[in-house]
Amino acid sequence: MTKFRSPGKLLITGEYCVLQGAKSLAVPTSFGQTMSVEISPSTTELVHWISREVNDKIWLEVILVGDNLQSNIKLDEQGETLQKLLLYCKNKRPQIFEGQSVKIETKLEFPRDWGLGSSSTFLSNLSQWTGISGLDLLWSQFSGSGCDVATCLAGESIIYQLLEKDGKKEGKVERVNWDPVFKDQIWFIHLGQKQDSNAEISKWKHNNSLSSCITEDFDAITEQILVEDSLSEFKFLISTHEKMLSKILGMKRLKEAFFADFPGEIKSLGAWGGDFFLATGTQVEMQYFIEKGFKTILSFSEMIKTKN
Repeated sequence: MTKFRSPGKLLITGEYCVLQGAKSLAVPTSFGQTMSVEISPSTTELVHWISREVNDKIWLEVILVGDNLQSNIKLDEQGETLQKLLLYCKNKRPQIFEGQSVKIETKLEFPRDWGLGSSSTFLSNLSQWTGISGLDLLWSQFSGSGCDVATCLAGESIIYQLLEKDGKKEGKVERVNWDPVFKDQIWFIHLGQKQDSNAEISKWKHNNSLSSCITEDFDAITEQILVEDSLSEFKFLISTHEKMLSKILGMKRLKEAFFADFPGEIKSLGAWGGDFFLATGTQVEMQYFIEKGFKTILSFSEMIKTKN
């Protein structure tokens, strides 16, 4: 049996605009997803896939047989996507499947509604097993920027930029170390409203295009946040980022909409309106969110995987 593990991810800057080439700061989380692969000889090619939630409950189970990895039952959307990805892998690396019975079991280390990357950690693990580029796996079925998968594969903080070379998408990854001196005043709070990433991507692509000067403004914020050692300046930078994106999206920023009386600063992470958000302040000030009924509040050291 062979085992793989990938950390989850959080997009600190550049949500949405990463799709149009803006530099984005992304970080790996302490929570991730594991994948075990057990292979045995077989006269018929077979893949038995089981995906488990953090509580061990099976949320996806698929059995695929034969040259075309067919199922004898009708697959739901998630099952069909898995089938297409495995067929893509089989076409690229046929030797992995030929004359083999493959049992694969994955397990999340976080609740699926946390939005830390149940899909991107899966693609990262699949990439490690098959030796196929994680971005190629992603773009064979999805239209994301690739930032999430790149972060899971890197296993450390990165600056990511989506580029186009000879008409093909390409992800530029710069490994960095985001470990701010004021990290004891950075918290991650689960909003509890999971967003559909693919739907948000489609919405953005349909309605928005960034001018190069606006992209450069987001780039500058990302680069400054990476090196910033002042909490007050960090709060100014994330507030500015929120206001810029609020204007582009035509949506109220999270603080303005729900937490106007909170003394610290707040920033959405990923698709607006769901998953986790970032808040600055002391542990005592986090009582504000507890009193509003938020149950999942994680410190920087609890959430973010940093370099040893």
